[in-house]
Amino acid sequence: MTNFGSFPPTPPGGSGATLLKKAPDDYTWPYSKPGGCERGGVPVSEKHKGRELYRNAVSYFGGLVVAATAVLIAFALILEFGLSRPSPYLGIFTYMVFPAFLTLGGLIFLYGMRRESLRRRKLGPETEALPYPRLDLNDPRQRKRFAYVLVGGFVGLVLMGFVSYNAFMFTESVTFCGRICHTIMQPEYTAYLHSPHARVKCVECHVGSGASWYVKSKMSGARQVFATIFHTYPTPIPVPIKNLRPARETCEECHWPKKFYGAQLVQIPHFGYDEKNTPEEISLLLKIGGGETALGATSGIHWHMILGNTVTFAATDPQQENIPWVEVKHADGTTETFVSKDSKLTPAQLAALPRHTVDCIDCHNRPTHIFPSPGPAVDNAMAAGAIDPSLPWIKKVTVDALVQNYIDRPSAREGLKKAITGYYEKNYPDLAKAKGAEIQQAVNAAIGIYDRSVFPAMKVNWTTYANNIGHRNWPGCFRCHDGRHLSTTTGKPITRSCTTCHTMPQRGPLVPLGQVMPASTENWHPWELKGKHAEILCSRCHAAGYRPPETCAGCHKISEKAPMIEMGCDTCHLKAQEVQPIVDCKSCHSSLGGLHLKGGHPDASCTDCHKPHTFVVTGRTTCETCHTDKVNHYKSDGACTNCHDFKGDQARLVRPGAGRGPSLMAAHLGA
Repeated sequence: MTNFGSFPPTPPGGSGATLLKKAPDDYTWPYSKPGGCERGGVPVSEKHKGRELYRNAVSYFGGLVVAATAVLIAFALILEFGLSRPSPYLGIFTYMVFPAFLTLGGLIFLYGMRRESLRRRKLGPETEALPYPRLDLNDPRQRKRFAYVLVGGFVGLVLMGFVSYNAFMFTESVTFCGRICHTIMQPEYTAYLHSPHARVKCVECHVGSGASWYVKSKMSGARQVFATIFHTYPTPIPVPIKNLRPARETCEECHWPKKFYGAQLVQIPHFGYDEKNTPEEISLLLKIGGGETALGATSGIHWHMILGNTVTFAATDPQQENIPWVEVKHADGTTETFVSKDSKLTPAQLAALPRHTVDCIDCHNRPTHIFPSPGPAVDNAMAAGAIDPSLPWIKKVTVDALVQNYIDRPSAREGLKKAITGYYEKNYPDLAKAKGAEIQQAVNAAIGIYDRSVFPAMKVNWTTYANNIGHRNWPGCFRCHDGRHLSTTTGKPITRSCTTCHTMPQRGPLVPLGQVMPASTENWHPWELKGKHAEILCSRCHAAGYRPPETCAGCHKISEKAPMIEMGCDTCHLKAQEVQPIVDCKSCHSSLGGLHLKGGHPDASCTDCHKPHTFVVTGRTTCETCHTDKVNHYKSDGACTNCHDFKGDQARLVRPGAGRGPSLMAAHLGA
C-alpha cells in the first residue's frame, strides 16, 4: 500500500540518484511544466514534489483504522486464548467486528490514494500526473519500501487467514449458536446443555458436512440476524421441520439403524400424589428391533426405518401432529395405504398433501431440545435426592406450584418459594421449623426445574413443543397407531398393541439403579382401565405440563360441589367406567309431586330436564326447549320454578309477592 509513484521515471542516460540531484527547474514534478499550475499561491511542481499518493487526510485516517484494529485483534486474540471459557462477545469482536473494521480501514486507505491521484490529475494535463503508483526496484529507496510492504503484506495475509479461519470456526461453535442471542435462543440452548447431545456441536445436526448445506445455513442465518435486529421473530420459535437436513445425512453419521437390534431395559421412578409420596418404579423392555435380517428380527420400533420397509405419511399441520394418511411399502414390494376414519378430507385433498418418508426425526423430534414435564421432572429430582421424599405431600405441592402461570422468572421464583414454604408453615408448622433446610432445598430444586423448561419471554414451557418419543404426555406413536387408521384394502387398522414395541409395564417398589425390580403382580396402571378408558390415548390424562386428575369429576370437568358427587359415580352408572347403562332415577326418587305429574312431564325422561351432574333446574332455558310458546310468559319474573311448583302434593302456582292460593292456581289452569 506504499506509494512509489512519487519518483519520476529515470531519464535516458541517467539514474534515479542523478535525477534527485538535479535542480527543480531541470526536472519538475512528473510530467509537469516549469512554473506549472498553481493552487493556493504555491506552484504544483513545488507543492507536490516528493509527496506520495497516500499523503492525504483520507488515507491517513484509513491507515489509523487499520493500525488500531490490528492492535485490537492482537490483544483480543491474547484474551481469547487466555480465557478458560470462550466468551461470545469477545469472539464476535475478535473474529467479526474487528476484521470488518480492518478491511474497511484498508479500503479507506486505498480510496484516499485514488482520490489524491484524481485530484492531482485535475491540476494539469492528463499526462502531467500518474494515475497509479510507479514501482522502480532499481531505486534503493523504492526497493526498501517494497520489501517492507512485501513483509507487512505477508504478515497481514497470515493474520487475516488466521482470523478468517477462526471466524468460520466461531460461527460453527455452540457459543455462537446458543449464547449470542440471549433471549431468543435461551430455551434451546438451556435444553441443549441438559441433553444427551450436550457435547455435540449444533452444526453437526443442523447443518452437517458439505458446502451446499453450509451456504444454506448461512443464508438462513442472515435472515435470522435481521429478524433479531428488527425484532420480527416469532415467539415461540417454530419447529424447523421443513428446513432440517434429512436425518440420514446427520443422525446416521453416528447412529446406524442397520445395526440396531435387541431390547433395552427402561426403569422409570415414580412417586405418588399422596401424603407419603409413595415410591414405585415402572419397568419395561423396549423392543429396539433390527434393521437388517442378518442381525435378528426386523420387528420392533426401528421397523419403520428406511431399510427393508418404507413408511410414508402425510400431515395436515407443520408440526406433523395430525397424520390422516399413511402408506407402507413392505420388503416384498407390496404397498398398503391407511386413512384415518376421523379425517374429513376428501381423497383429492389427501392426495394434495405433501408426502414425507419416515426418518429418525419424525419420532425422535426432541433428541436434544427437551423440555421435561413437571411430573416426571419432580420424580427424577426426588429419586436423585434433590427433593426429600419424606416431606409430606411434597410431590403434589411442588407439581401444583410448577404448573401455575407466572409472568416472568422473578415472579416464578417468588411464587414457588411462597407456595412450597407457605404450605408447610400453614399445615405442618413444627415440620417447617425442623426441616427448614430440606424445604428450602426442595424450593431450589423446583426453581431449577422451572428454569430448565419455562421461558416466559419466549412463551415457551413444557406444553409448547410436542415430544413424539413414546405416547405418555403427547400422542407420539398414537399419531398413527391409534387403531383408527384403517387399510383401504382390508379395512384392518394399524396395530395399536402395546407389546408390538415394548413389554407391558410392571409396577413395583423403587429399587437402586442397576438392580432388577422383583416380579410384580400389580396392575401396570394404578387402577384397572375398562370400557372407554381402555381406548383413550394416555396423553388425554397425562397431558404434558399438567398433573393427571385424581377423581372422575376432575377429569370430566365436573364441579366437586355438584349434587351427588360425594356419593360416588357407581350410584348412577351401573357399569364401571362406562356412561351407560344408568340406574332408573325412580329407584331412589320414587315419590314425585307437583308438576312432575301433570301434562307431558310424566312421559319425559328425567334427564330431559335434569341435566346430569347438575340436576337442579334453574332459569328458563330448560323449560323453553319444550314450551316454546311461553318464551315471553311473565319473563320479568325470572325462572319458571319461581311460580310453578314441582315439589308439592298438588300442582300449585305461586307468583312472587302474591302469596299462594287456589285463585291464582285456577287462573293459570283455567279451572
